[in-house]
This record gives sequence, structure tokens and C-alpha cells, in this order.
Amino acid sequence: MKGKIVLIQFPFDDLSSSKVRHAYCLTNKIGGYQHIIFALITSRIPENPLRRDIILRSESPDFMISGLRQSSAIRLDHLVTLRSSLIQRELGSLSLKTQTLIIDILSDLIPMVFQVSGHTATIGLSWVTLGESAGKYNLLNGS
Repeated sequence: MKGKIVLIQFPFDDLSSSKVRHAYCLTNKIGGYQHIIFALITSRIPENPLRRDIILRSESPDFMISGLRQSSAIRLDHLVTLRSSLIQRELGSLSLKTQTLIIDILSDLIPMVFQVSGHTATIGLSWVTLGESAGKYNLLNGS
């Protein structure tokens, strides 16, 4: 599922409700409950996008294979982990180039979470993007 764009019941950030939304699959299925980490996709493109926003304009090659109907933004700061069984439909995918860009942005974004009062926790994040190993990672010496 990694690299796919899907329709899924995506929760609001205050967990008050949810609605069917477009989402980008950041991982393949993980664990016994078959969880996937998703990034929100919205058709509301910010006037001043941040580096962590991937903009898919209708004229871009990625848009053509995405299955989206209008220009959209992938919000890499709006992530959620959900069961894969909640996916309602697979729409399309993104190019390997854009998938690599997403990994680069997340690699910059995630270490910020582990910085406390000037100290940085050491974590090991390594992403494999090609072949059968796609989606494997190592976090805190895990697998």
C-alpha cells in the first residue's frame, strides 16, 4: 500500500468525528491489526505552503496518476495510523521521485519531535523505497 492514494474514513484532529477523505499511504500494512500510517490530502491548498506540504497541481505528472480530481495538498504534518480495513477505495499512486521527496521531508520533520531542551534523542530511521523491501524501517533499534 505504500505510495498509494486512497479514500478512507479519516478522523478529525479533535476525534469528534470523521469523514471520508483522500489520504496518502506512508507505509505498507504493519502488525497484526494491519495498520497503515496515512497523511491527509486536502483540496484546500494553502496560499503559503510549508515545506512539509506536497502540492499536486492538475498539470503535474504526479496528478495524472494520483486518481485525484482536483489540485490538492498532501499534509505531512497531519498523520494518523488506522487499520487498512478502513480503506474504501484505492485511487492511484505517486511517482518514485515524489515518494522519495516525501521521505526526505519526513526525515527532516520527525527528528524535531525528539528534541527536548537542546538535547536530541538518538533514533535510527532508515527507509528502503525499492523492491520487495519497500516500507521496512528501523526505529529505536526495532524492525
